[in-house]
Amino acid sequence: MLQEEFGEMTPQQLAAPVDTVEEKWKLLPAFLKVKGLVKQHIDSFNYFINVEIKKIMKANEKITSDADPMWYLKYLNIYVGMPDVEESFNVTRPVSPHECRLRDMTYSAPITVDIEYTRGSQRIIRNALPIGRMPIMLRSSNCVLTGKTPMEFSKLNECPLDPGGYFIVKGQEKVILIQEQLSKNRIIVEQDRKGAVGASVTSSTHEKKSRTNMIVKQGRFYLKHNTLSEDAPIAIIFKAMGVESDQEIVQMIGTEEHVMAAFAPSLEECQKAQIFTQTQALKYIGNKVRRQRMWGGPKKTKMEEARELLASTILTHVPVKEFNFRAKCIYLAVMVRRVILAQGDNKVDDRDYYGNKRLELAGQLLSLLFEDLFKKFNSELKKIADQIIPKQRAAQFDVVKHMRQDQITNGMVNAISTGNWSLKRFKMDRQGVTQVLSRLSFISALGMMTRISSQFEKTRKVSGPRSLQPSQWGMLCPSDTPEGEACGLVKNLALMTHITTDMEDGPIIKLAFNLGVEDVNLLCGEELSYPTVFLVFLNGNILGVIRDHQKLVYTFRLMRRAGFINEFVSISTNLTDRCVYISSDGGRLCRPYIIVKNGQPAVKNKHIEELSQGYRTFEDFLHESLVEYLDVNEENDCNIALYEHMISKDTTHLEIEPFTLLGVCAGLIPYPHHNQSPRNTYQCAMGKQAMGTIGYNQRNRIDTLMYLLAYPQRPMVKTKTIELIDFEKLPAGQNATVAVMSYSGYDIEDALVLNKASLDRGFGRCLVYKNAKCTLRRYTNQTFDKVMGPMLDAETRKPIWRHSILDADGICSPGERVENKQVLVNKSMPTVTQTPLEGSAQPGQPQYRDVPVTYKGSTDSYIEKVMISSNAEDAFLVKILLRQTRRPEIGDKFSSRHGQKGVCGLIVPQEDMPFCDSGICPDIIMNPHGYPSRMTVGKLIELLAGKAGVLDGRFHYGTAFGGSKVKDVCEDLIRYGYNYQGKDYVTSGITGEPLEAYIYFGPVYYQKLKHMVLDKMHARARGPRAVLTRQPTEGRSRDGGLRLGEMERDCLIGYGASMLLLERLMISSDAFEVDVCGQCGLLGYSGWCHYCKSSCHVSSLRIPYACKLLFQELQSMNIIPRLKLARYNDKHFDGSGFSPAGSLESVTPLHLHPTRSYNPHPHLHHHRHPLHGPHILCISAPGSSLGETEGAEEGESCTEPFSQRSPWNVHGKRMHCGLLEEPDMDSTESWIERCLNESESKRFSSHSSIGNMSNDENEEKENNRASKPHSTPATLQWLEENYEIAEGVCIPRSALYMHYLDFCEKLDSQPVNAASFGKIIRQQFPQLTTRRLGTRGQSKYHYYGIAVKESSQYYDVMYSKKGAAWVNETGKKEVTKQTVAYSPRSKLGTLLPDFPNVKDLNLPASLPEEKVSTFIMMYRTHCQRILDTVIRANFDEVQSFLLHFWQGMPPHMLPVLGSSTVVNIVGVCDSILYKAISGVLMPTVLQALPDSLTQVIRKFAKQLDEWLKVALHDLPENLRNIKFELSRRFSQILKRQTSLNHLCQASRTVIHSADITFQMLEDWRNVDLNSITKQTLYTMEDSREDQRRLIIQLYQEFDRLLEDQSPIEAYIEWLDSMVERCVVRVAGKRPGCLKRVAQQFLLMWSCFGTRVIRDMTLHSAPSFGSFHLIHLMFDDYVLYLLESLHCQERANELMRAMKGEGTPESGEELMLMGSTPTSTSPGPYSPAKSVHSVGVPAVGSPNSAQSPEYTSISATTGAVQSYTWSLTYTVTTSGGSPPESGSQLSCMRGGPPLHSSSSAHRMPVYPHRDEHGYTGSYNYSSYANQHHHAIQSQYSSLTHEPGLPTPLHYSSYHRTSAQYPLNSQMSRMESCLMSGSPLLHSSAVTPRWPDVPSANSCYSSPTVHTSRYSTGDMYSPLAPRRNSEYEHAQHFPGFAYINGEATTGWAK
Repeated sequence: MLQEEFGEMTPQQLAAPVDTVEEKWKLLPAFLKVKGLVKQHIDSFNYFINVEIKKIMKANEKITSDADPMWYLKYLNIYVGMPDVEESFNVTRPVSPHECRLRDMTYSAPITVDIEYTRGSQRIIRNALPIGRMPIMLRSSNCVLTGKTPMEFSKLNECPLDPGGYFIVKGQEKVILIQEQLSKNRIIVEQDRKGAVGASVTSSTHEKKSRTNMIVKQGRFYLKHNTLSEDAPIAIIFKAMGVESDQEIVQMIGTEEHVMAAFAPSLEECQKAQIFTQTQALKYIGNKVRRQRMWGGPKKTKMEEARELLASTILTHVPVKEFNFRAKCIYLAVMVRRVILAQGDNKVDDRDYYGNKRLELAGQLLSLLFEDLFKKFNSELKKIADQIIPKQRAAQFDVVKHMRQDQITNGMVNAISTGNWSLKRFKMDRQGVTQVLSRLSFISALGMMTRISSQFEKTRKVSGPRSLQPSQWGMLCPSDTPEGEACGLVKNLALMTHITTDMEDGPIIKLAFNLGVEDVNLLCGEELSYPTVFLVFLNGNILGVIRDHQKLVYTFRLMRRAGFINEFVSISTNLTDRCVYISSDGGRLCRPYIIVKNGQPAVKNKHIEELSQGYRTFEDFLHESLVEYLDVNEENDCNIALYEHMISKDTTHLEIEPFTLLGVCAGLIPYPHHNQSPRNTYQCAMGKQAMGTIGYNQRNRIDTLMYLLAYPQRPMVKTKTIELIDFEKLPAGQNATVAVMSYSGYDIEDALVLNKASLDRGFGRCLVYKNAKCTLRRYTNQTFDKVMGPMLDAETRKPIWRHSILDADGICSPGERVENKQVLVNKSMPTVTQTPLEGSAQPGQPQYRDVPVTYKGSTDSYIEKVMISSNAEDAFLVKILLRQTRRPEIGDKFSSRHGQKGVCGLIVPQEDMPFCDSGICPDIIMNPHGYPSRMTVGKLIELLAGKAGVLDGRFHYGTAFGGSKVKDVCEDLIRYGYNYQGKDYVTSGITGEPLEAYIYFGPVYYQKLKHMVLDKMHARARGPRAVLTRQPTEGRSRDGGLRLGEMERDCLIGYGASMLLLERLMISSDAFEVDVCGQCGLLGYSGWCHYCKSSCHVSSLRIPYACKLLFQELQSMNIIPRLKLARYNDKHFDGSGFSPAGSLESVTPLHLHPTRSYNPHPHLHHHRHPLHGPHILCISAPGSSLGETEGAEEGESCTEPFSQRSPWNVHGKRMHCGLLEEPDMDSTESWIERCLNESESKRFSSHSSIGNMSNDENEEKENNRASKPHSTPATLQWLEENYEIAEGVCIPRSALYMHYLDFCEKLDSQPVNAASFGKIIRQQFPQLTTRRLGTRGQSKYHYYGIAVKESSQYYDVMYSKKGAAWVNETGKKEVTKQTVAYSPRSKLGTLLPDFPNVKDLNLPASLPEEKVSTFIMMYRTHCQRILDTVIRANFDEVQSFLLHFWQGMPPHMLPVLGSSTVVNIVGVCDSILYKAISGVLMPTVLQALPDSLTQVIRKFAKQLDEWLKVALHDLPENLRNIKFELSRRFSQILKRQTSLNHLCQASRTVIHSADITFQMLEDWRNVDLNSITKQTLYTMEDSREDQRRLIIQLYQEFDRLLEDQSPIEAYIEWLDSMVERCVVRVAGKRPGCLKRVAQQFLLMWSCFGTRVIRDMTLHSAPSFGSFHLIHLMFDDYVLYLLESLHCQERANELMRAMKGEGTPESGEELMLMGSTPTSTSPGPYSPAKSVHSVGVPAVGSPNSAQSPEYTSISATTGAVQSYTWSLTYTVTTSGGSPPESGSQLSCMRGGPPLHSSSSAHRMPVYPHRDEHGYTGSYNYSSYANQHHHAIQSQYSSLTHEPGLPTPLHYSSYHRTSAQYPLNSQMSRMESCLMSGSPLLHSSAVTPRWPDVPSANSCYSSPTVHTSRYSTGDMYSPLAPRRNSEYEHAQHFPGFAYINGEATTGWAK
C-alpha cells in the first residue's frame, strides 16, 4: 500500500517540505459567517432568551402566600416574542429597527408566560400572559432581520452589511461592551504585598456569590470569610465539616514531609482551643458568625447557623447534599496544599493570565439583570397576595389583574439606556456597561462591537494589567488599544476570536466517569497526594482522580472532534499542580486551528476548493476533525505552527492565517509589520474617526451627528481583512496622489499642502448631517403644545426673517437654507401644564408662550428632510435633518493609514503646484521629515504598491505578515517605464524649472478625520456668566470664555506683566465692587459696616467676585477673614484694632491669646461711649452658642437673639445686672457687685480679668470652696429665713439663683447647679409653680407663689429702685440694629382684650340685660374673627364677615340695635378692635414693612367704608353713623401709618449717615433763626414770650440730636416729648380744648418748618434734600400723634356715655399713659440704658387739681406702638364720691407740678420692652372696696413681644400712703406694687385694692363687691392663646408682676 502511494517519488520529493494550502485563508470568511466579530454577542443573547431565561423561570417557578396556604402561582413556561409596537390598546404590529430609530422607540419584544394559579377554589391555567418587554438585539434569533436576504434588508431600510449585535433603546443604538472578569470558581494562589502566599476562590452560583480566602499567619493556616467575625483556624473548619481525625486531615492535604511539617502548627490550634469533635467545632464557629439580621424565619441555634454557613456560603460552588461535607473537605485540602506548595518551588498564579479570565457578554449581563427583576416581580406579587387575600372581598383574588408589565420593562430599558447595572442581590454596581454605538464610520461601529472593557480602575498606574500578555496571542489585538489612561485596559478582540457560552455539564460528568475518573467521594484522601495521581476538575469543582491522565485527555479530544461533545469544551493539564481541567463554562476566549495529524495539516487544497464551491461549511470542517477550537488553557498543551514549513513531528495544530492575530481596525493597515508599533496603535484610534460611508441606509437615517464623505474610494492597496469585513463596500477615505517633498514652509510639523483644483473636484469634500427634534405633548390639564404658522410682517404681509423658512403649518420647508437664529419649528406651549387645584380660579382659554426650535450654528445649513411622526408616549415628534457641505480648509485634519496625521497647512492653486513629466499634479504634498523619526516604512511600500496597481489596473494586497512583495511591485513599475523606486522627475509650477531631486510620487490612501476647524473655532468678547462665581462660563457650546490657566498665569508673572494679569484675571472676568470697613476689616454693604454700626471707615474697592465669595464662605465656617486697608499715599499704616492682613481668625470663643490687638472674644462687645459713664461689657457664655439662654430647670430650652447685648451669663443662667445711676449705693447691692465681680471672674479669669481679684486669689478661693461641700440643710434653712409663700407674686428664677450664689459665697461652700437648686426649692416650697413669662426667645422662668420676706437682706434689692439695671448716663445714642421686615403672621393667636361688662353699664329699663349681654358676646366673636382674618392677611374675607353678621342678625336682636347704649357699646368695641388691628398690622412705624403688606393695608383702608355701607344697609341711622365715623378715622390712621412708615425707612438712611448729618448740622446752624421765629409767632393768635422760648428750645434740641448723630428712634422720642409739652399739658390745664390747642400747635409747627425749608432753599444749602425728607417725616408723625389724641378723646366720651355718667361733676379722671421724661430739654435716648430715671412728684395737696382734665395724656413712643387710644376713668369711692380731694395719681410723663411735703421719687422707665414683657399705658379701675380683703386675685404670666430693638417707655406710678398704709394686711404686697421705696405712715388708712380685670383664661376674676366699680382698662392686654406667645403693643391691667431680671421686682 505504501508502495502504491509513494513508489513513484524520488527521495528528493519525499524530503520536500509539506504542501502549503495556499488558499487556507478562505476558511476565514466561512468562519466569520458563523462565529467571530459580532457573532459572540448574538450567540450570547440567543442563549439567554432561548435557554437561560427558562432556567431562571424554573429556579423561581412557584409563588405561595403566607396568608392562604391553598393559594399558589406557578410558571409553566416563558417565551420572548417577536418585536412589535402597540398602535392602540391591545393592537400590535411588527416593527422594524429603522422605524424605532426614527421614532425614538425601544426595539423590544413581549415576554409572555404560561401560568397555573388558583382563584378561590378553582385552578386556572392561563397562556401567553405578558409580564414585560425585552429589548431585542439586532440580528438575534428573535429579530425581524434574521435570515433575510439583502433585498429584504433594503425593504426594511436596513443595511445588509450592518453587523447587528446592538440594541435600540429610546431611538439610540446601545452596545453592551464585553466585560472582563476574573474567572469564577477557580483557586487563585497569589502573594500579597508583604509576600505572604494565600489562596482565594470567588464562588458563584445562581443562588449566591461569595469569596473565600485561605491565608497564612505565623505559619498557621486560617480561613477568612466576610461572614466570620475573625479568621477561623483551618483545622477547626475541617473538624466542623466532619473530619475529626487529625490523621485524616493530614492524609487529605498530603503525606510528604515538607507538607506535613508546614501544616503541623495548624493542628495545634485545635489542641489550644480544646476542640476535638464536630459539635465543639460547630459551636466555636457559631460564635464567630456575624449575625444576619433577617426578619421572619425560624430562629436557629448557633450550631445550626454555623453548619448552614459551611454548607451554603463558604465555597458556595461545591455542592453539599444532606450535610455531607466530603467534597468540600477535599476542595479545602487542595487549597491548603496549593498554598504550601506555592511557598516552595511552585509559582503563584498570574491574575492577568487570560486562562484565568472570563469575558461577560450581553447575554450573561442581561440574565443577571432579568433574574433580579424577575425575583422583584415575584416578590411584589407575593406581597400583594399577602395583603389582599385576608381581606374579605366580593370578588375573589385574581393575581392576573396585579401583574404589572412596567417593572421588568423599565428595569431592562433603564439599565441599557444608562449603562448602570446595579443589582442589590449580587452586590453588583457597575457604571458604563453600555455605550452609544459610534456611527462615525463603519469601522468605528465594528470596532465598538469587539471592544473589551476591564473593570480595573483607569486611574491606577499599574503596568501588570496593561501590558501585552503572551496568553493574548491570537485572542486579542496587540495594536488596538487607546492611548492615555485606558491604555491596555480597553482591548479589542482579534479577527477569529470566539467567546464561549455556558454548556450543560451533565454529559461531560458521565463521560469522565466512563473514561476512568474515580469519584472523589469514594476515596480516603491520601490518594490525592500520590505522584502518579492527577486530580480532575470540571468548571472549578473536583470531579475525581485519575492515574493515566494522558489517555483521558487524548480520548476526550477524540470524542470532541468526533462531535460527541460540544466543540467549545476544553481539556488541559497542569503538570505542576498535577491536575486535569475540563471547562465548559461561558466567557472563555477560543479560536479555531487546523488540526495537524502525523506532521500533515488535516485541511487539504481539495477541502478549500469544496469550500469555495459551496459544498462545505465551516461546521463541516469541525465535525470532520479538520479544524478545532482551542481556548487559552488548552493552547498551553498544544504545539502550534505558524506556517506549514514550521510543522515538526511534535506539532499538533497549524495557524489558519497569521494576520488574524490582529483585530478589525489594525487589519486595515497595509504592511503593518513594516511600521513602528505605536504607529499602528495610532491608526487604530484614527481609523475610527475617519469619515466615510456608514451603511447603505445612511441617507434614510436621522442621526444626531453624521459625517459622510462625498466621494469615498476603495483603497488601491488593500488587505485580506478589508475584504473579509466588507470595508471596500463602505470605504472611509480617498486615494490621493502624494508628492513627498518640501514646499512653501507651510508643511512643517506634518502639515499638508493641498491642491486647490483637487478640492474643487471633490477631494476631501464631506457632508455633515445634524438633526433638530421637537415633541408636541399633551398635558394632564387637557392642554397641549401647538405649532403656530409663521408670523407675518404688518406692511409686506410676508413672513418675518426669523420665520422666512417656515411653511404655513409652522414647520420648516425641506430644501430651504437656514441661517443662525432662524426658527425651524414655531412651537408654543401652554403656560400652565399642571391640573389646577380644587377651587382655584380656572382661566377660560389657556395662555400660550412661544418656545420655538431655532437653528444655532456658525454657518448656514440646508434642510434635508422633515419627518413628522409620533413616539412611544403618543406625543407628536418632528425631526428635521440639516445638511452642511464642507470642503477642506486650512486646519482640517487628515491622516494616512499609518498613524501619520497632519492638518492642512496651505491650499495652493494648481498652477503653482509641481507636476511630473506625465503632467500629473499631486493632490497632497507631504514633508519628507515625516518618515525618518516615525519609521513608517509601510507607507513607503503602500505608495509603491499603489502606483504599480494604478499602472497595472489591479489592487495590491498589503496584508500583515504577507501581501504583495516589494520586489514584484518594483518589477511592475519598471515594466511600465517608471523608476523602480517610485521616484519621478518633477517640474516646479512656480518657476517652471525642473526640481533638483527626484520626488517620491504616487497614490496613498488618505482619510479625512472628523476634526474640522469649523467645529473647533471659538472666540468670545462678552457672554454668559456662571451664577455662583460670576465668572464667564466654560466651554464652546455654552459660549464660554477662554481660560487663562495656572501655567499661563505663571508666564505672565515671569514677564512681570502685572496689569495684564489684573486685566485678565479680574477686570475681564469677575470684577466686583465691595465696601470694606477699615476699622474691623470686614465687608460692609452700601457704605455701612454692620459690625461697627458705622459708615465712617468704609472704603470701596474692586476685588474678584470669587474672592468675595470665598470670604463669605469662610465666615459661614466660623473663620473671619479681615482685610487690612491702607491708603495708597500713607507710608505708615497703623492697623490696630484687628489682626494683620490676610490672617484668618477662628470664632471659637475665648481660646485666643488675650493680649492681641484685635478683640479675641467675639462674644465680648465693648461699648465705650465717648462722653462719660461706665464702661459696658457684654458677654455671652463661653461654650454656649451665641444666643443661648438660661438652662431650664425642667429640661426646657429657649433661645434669645444676640441683638440683646446686655445680659450676663452666670452658671449658664442669664441675668441683667443693675449698676445704679446714683453714686451713693447703699450696702444692699453689695452682693450684686460681689457676685458679678467675683463669680464671673472665677469663671472667666483665664480669658479676661473682669473681677478685681487676681487669678491666684481666685484659685485659692476656689480651692477653699471646694474643700467645703454643699450643705442642703443649710440651704433649706436659708430659704426659710428669707422667703415665704405669697399668693399672686412671682420671683424670676435667675434672681433667686443669684441670691443663692451670694449665700454660698458668704457661707464659703460649693454651690450646686441651677437644676439641683430648683429641686432644693421644691423641697422647701412644694406648692410652687414654675411659669414662663414672655414670648418665644425672650421668656424667663419665674417661681409663682413665693415672695422675699421683709426681714430678708434681699428685700430692698428686690423691690426698691436699687434693682434697676445699669444706666449709662453718657447721653450718647447708639445706633440700633435695623429691624427685619415685619409680618403680621407672627401675631397668630392674638386674642382681643375684654369688651365692656353688661354689669357695669347703666342700662335703660326698657333694654333687657340678657339681650345686651348676648349681643356683646356675639359681637366679640365677630370682632375676633375679623382680627384673625386680618392677621392672616385675608382682607377680602372681612367683607363677607361684615355682611353675614349685620345682614344675618336674628330678628329678635334688631330692636336692641337702635338703643343709644348699644350704639355706644358698638363704638367702644370698635375702638378696641381697630386698636388691636392697628397694633397687629403695624406694631411700630419704625419697623420696615414689606411693600406687598403696605399695598394690602392701603387697599383695606380704602375698601372698609364701602364694605360697611353694604353691610349696614337698612340698619338704624345712629348705629351706622358711629360705625362710619370710627371706621373712617381708623382708615385715616392706617393710611397715615403706612406713609409714615415709608418716610421713616427713607429717613433712616439719611439720619444714619455720618457725612449727611454733619452737613445737615452745618446747614442748620446757618439758618436765620430770629427771622423765622418772628414770622412763626406772627401766625399765632396770642404770641407770647414763652412760645418764643419754646421755638428756640426746640431748635436747640434738634441741633443737639444732629450733633450727637442720634438714631432715628431719638428723633421720634423728641417729637413725642414735644407734643407732650406743647399740646397734652396745655390741653390738660383747659379741659375740652384739646382740638383748639392741637390746631394752634400744628399751625406753629408747620409755619416754622416751612420757613426753615424756605431759608435753606434760598441759601442753596447742600443738605436741602435731606432736610426736606426729614421735614416730611416729622410733619407726618406729628399729625399722626395728634390724630391719636383725638381718637383717645372720642373713645373716652363713648365710654362715659355708655356708663351713663355724662361729664362728671366731681371726681378725677385718671389716664396713665406712656412715660415722657420730665426734663424740658430731654437728652437723646440711649439704648444702652436699661432704665430711664424720671422724676415723679409726690402726692399733691388737696387743691392741686379740682376738675376732671387731661392730667397727662400722651402717645406712647411711636417706635413702639402704632397709636395709643385710651380711656379716662373716674376713680370713685363708694357712693360715687371722689376720694380724698386731690389724691390724684399723677402720670409718669410729668404733669402739672404737684406740691407736696414728701420728696419726689425717681422712677425707672424701661426702654427694653422685650425684656419686660409689657408696654404702653396703664389705666386702672376705680378703687371701690372699703373693707379689708385678703388678696383674692391670682396673677398669670404677662404676654410680651419678641424683641424689637427699639426704645420703649413704660409708665410707672406712685401711690400715696393713704392708699396703701404699711400696717394694713396689704403692706407686704404694697412694696412689690410700688415702684419707689415704701413710705411709712403712722395712721392706718383703709386700703383701696384695685381689682384686676381678667385678661387671660388663667386669671381668676376678683370677687365682685357690694359697691359698683368701673371696669379695668378697656384696652386690656391682647392675651395670647395657650402655647403661643406673640408680640403686642398694648396696655396692661394692674397686677403684681415681678420682672425677669435679677435685681428688679416691679409690680405694675
